[in-house]
Amino acid sequence: MAITTVLSNLRIPQRLRSLGNSFAQKELDQLKYEARIDRRALDLALIGAHTPPYNLVRFYMVVSPWCDRKTELKQLERSLYRIDYGQYDKARKALLAIGDQEERCRYGVNQTTAGETPTVDTTLLGGDCSGLTTNTVTYWEDNRYGLGKEPALLGVANSATIAQVIDTRALGLLTDGLVRWKSLFENLINS
Repeated sequence: MAITTVLSNLRIPQRLRSLGNSFAQKELDQLKYEARIDRRALDLALIGAHTPPYNLVRFYMVVSPWCDRKTELKQLERSLYRIDYGQYDKARKALLAIGDQEERCRYGVNQTTAGETPTVDTTLLGGDCSGLTTNTVTYWEDNRYGLGKEPALLGVANSATIAQVIDTRALGLLTDGLVRWKSLFENLINS
């Protein structure tokens, strides 16, 4: 009789864990679905006749909302930790890795705050690029024709134009970001 009492007591936590498991699993499945959509959107960030600065803005539009979900991602990770029998290790690591990303910075390239959509007016380039002034993507695109003729370094033969320097900087940021975020999304999707 004592054995059946012990066994019946073990069933209650298992039922509770199963209930928690179903809610956490549904949340995880929803995040995986959203990651698949945004993973495809990142592929589209390079397609089309857009310039690298515009594509960089499109990239930030996709990934910035994920950076705003830190609390949600950490709560789900904790829920998975409580019900984890080892099957959620990869998912938990993927959630924490995404939650650690910072794409918004008051004095950086993507100068938006949480909940704000990045635009051509809140994405800034320049500054560290050959001593150029920091300006919005709107400025660089509006002046692209004139800046495409002006050398970035005066007195240097065969110097790249200002437009080329800005495009190279935007493309470098975009390439680094795409590699990193595609990997983060793939890790979550495949967990």
